[in-house]
Amino acid sequence: MLLIEKKIKQFSKKYSDYIAIETSDLKITYKKLYEYTLYLKKIFTALNKKNIIIYGEKKLFCILAILGCLFSGTTYIPVSKSVPLKRLKKIIEKTKSDILINCSNTEIKLDIKKINIYDLSFFEKKFIAKTYFKKKIKKNNDIAYIIFTSGSTGEPKGVCISYKSLEHYVIWLNKNFIIGPNNSCLQYADIGFDLSVADIYGTLTSAGRLYVIESEYDKILPARVIEEKKINHLVIVPSIIDLILNSNELKLLANVKKIFFCGEPLTKNHLKQIFKFNHNAVVLNAYGPTEFTCSCSSIKLNNNNYKQYLDYSMSFGKPNKGISFKIIDSVKKNIGELVISGKQMFNGYLDQKKLTIQKTLKKKKKKYYKTGDIVK
Repeated sequence: MLLIEKKIKQFSKKYSDYIAIETSDLKITYKKLYEYTLYLKKIFTALNKKNIIIYGEKKLFCILAILGCLFSGTTYIPVSKSVPLKRLKKIIEKTKSDILINCSNTEIKLDIKKINIYDLSFFEKKFIAKTYFKKKIKKNNDIAYIIFTSGSTGEPKGVCISYKSLEHYVIWLNKNFIIGPNNSCLQYADIGFDLSVADIYGTLTSAGRLYVIESEYDKILPARVIEEKKINHLVIVPSIIDLILNSNELKLLANVKKIFFCGEPLTKNHLKQIFKFNHNAVVLNAYGPTEFTCSCSSIKLNNNNYKQYLDYSMSFGKPNKGISFKIIDSVKKNIGELVISGKQMFNGYLDQKKLTIQKTLKKKKKKYYKTGDIVK
């Protein structure tokens, strides 16, 4: 049984009445979370599909569908509602998916004959799978999810992440970004952005409460939600702090315990402003390309130590356990391209063998991913 499933099953008994996921209008306990995902596991297992696309802005339903896919051994492909339909069609073609779970408020129409679109709604019971009662067939699938990013040509590029890489990352999260019972975490990132991997799994595998932002209004003014819903853990990109600063509401983060940053450079000013209103906050500054399962390095910062780890931007720390960094093609001493090896490495780009070869190299029998990032 997958580690994520084991944890949620355990919490469904130990913390049965604790809130697992909350939105502005819905709450789901750990007991109900396990029931819903177990139901979906049976459906997705019976469907016996290798890939299923999960689409839309109703992120609570997206998360349930994601967990159902994981538990059934089905690869999920998360696609945000903001993705244009032309790009969505390309993703469907590339993944050869014939099922799309629509977790949005509106009906979706695609002029693709082979795609079946299902509306996922437990409360209105609209989700119907005629193949539910078919004989269970064991899948041979080691890919947990595929996240699409744009390549240099603008064409969708599918990054394949294995169950092993995801499990390794979840274990790291449980040891380094502990949320735990009676604590809460903001789910801000779109499901098509891999930072959502950190807040969803980091919270639900530690018995925390995941508060999911779904409305555009709450996205523009997240500090108000953080204060009102008593959220004390954040997983965000640094520019969200700029957004909160612009609305003059950073003081509303006074009771936040931990902030996990990734995806953009973290600056001195970001931390200076945070610690101005919250002296006790702990910041985990992380780094990682999508190809290395969300993040693969981190450093713990606080009000007393952050200035010593500053250069052009804040340090992103040391590699996670089981991961190693090297600098190649040095332009100056200790400055060059960062290459990464280790247990969170992707399984390659979907149906792009040539690109996969271009972006990897071997050194002393180790396989490295070439990030293209120049570091010091």
